[in-house]
Amino acid sequence: MKDLIIVGSGPAGSTSAYTAAKKGLDVLLLDKQKFPRDKACGGALGVKVLKTITEKDILLSTSNRIAGLHIVSPSLKYEARCGDGDVAYLASRKDFDNNLRKKAIEAGAEFKQENVKQANYGSNCIEITTDTSVHQGKVLVIANGVNSKLPRMFGFKRMYSQKSTALTMNSETPMSNDLLDKHFSKKRFISLFFGPVSRGYGWVFPKNGVLNIGIGCTRKYLSHARVEFEKFVETTKEYFNLGDFKPEKPRGHLIPFSAPRKKTYANRVMIIGDAAWMVSALSGEGICYGLISGKLAAETAVKALSKNDFSAKSLREYQRRWVDDFGHDLSKYAKMLQGIFYRGNNQMEFFVKLASKDPKLMVILTDSIFGYIDYKTTWKKLVRRLPSSLLKRRER
Repeated sequence: MKDLIIVGSGPAGSTSAYTAAKKGLDVLLLDKQKFPRDKACGGALGVKVLKTITEKDILLSTSNRIAGLHIVSPSLKYEARCGDGDVAYLASRKDFDNNLRKKAIEAGAEFKQENVKQANYGSNCIEITTDTSVHQGKVLVIANGVNSKLPRMFGFKRMYSQKSTALTMNSETPMSNDLLDKHFSKKRFISLFFGPVSRGYGWVFPKNGVLNIGIGCTRKYLSHARVEFEKFVETTKEYFNLGDFKPEKPRGHLIPFSAPRKKTYANRVMIIGDAAWMVSALSGEGICYGLISGKLAAETAVKALSKNDFSAKSLREYQRRWVDDFGHDLSKYAKMLQGIFYRGNNQMEFFVKLASKDPKLMVILTDSIFGYIDYKTTWKKLVRRLPSSLLKRRER
């Protein structure tokens, strides 16, 4: 019997496996995918990831630093930039995820490529049935994403709805660094275009050797994702003078776009990362919360093993720790900011226009997007700054 079984070996699951194995637990890490595998994602990583992993685990051969943030209004009339240094990172999800998985294996975790079919309580254990085997463990960590069916097998509430999930569609296309430097300069900025999809945004990320382009918004407002993506590509080509650029075939991906689950623990079970809906309702960023929650769940499992107590009461410590770390910020302040920024194109136009005329406002937005300040601080700074921004707008 394993001490800990983790289903899903993305960043959250692999970080949990690495942390637990490093502490001496007998860990089984399961994933239906063969690694290395790619992930439909922009791959932007803010500084919050450094709370859990080191910079060397981010800056692989296919990763790069980015110098700042560039935002564009829905009409394309207004834009603003902020940043003159290394403020965040762009990573290849294929390499980034696989590196974390390999670290977990090197720390002692066992990895198996198996598709989980069923999970339930056994006699003093958790039983996991896959397409080829049955595994038993003392504790289960669920880390297999927003579409995971495992939480409901243990009585957790179903979360999925059109209003609470976002659909993203993006493409990553090889492009020489010389061409990337020509079109985006050597000081790489990430570009966010507000409004190419209703109540959402598009992004352009010049990564190391590839150009990542995508769109995303709440599913309720994105019924023809492929068509909207192709429209945004045309906007991008004209805006950056990309000529006859042809993107690779885009892929779609669902992400939580609401607030984290209110409960993420039960007897012998913890839920982390996207499976726990730990994603920013403002930016769609989820990797940093997956890393942190994975680490916290592993530490909670270690403590539970030391006491031989796997009850919900024992594992409740995991919930308390992630709520204290980032939960309240996501549940309240990220949702409040989402309601302001994504109310409609007029609202997004207004904010980008203000930021284009007020560098201090743009600093607040940049620091928030890249994780230098939390959303509670962002909210407070915006409340204090907006009167001055409005005054500057009238003066001009």
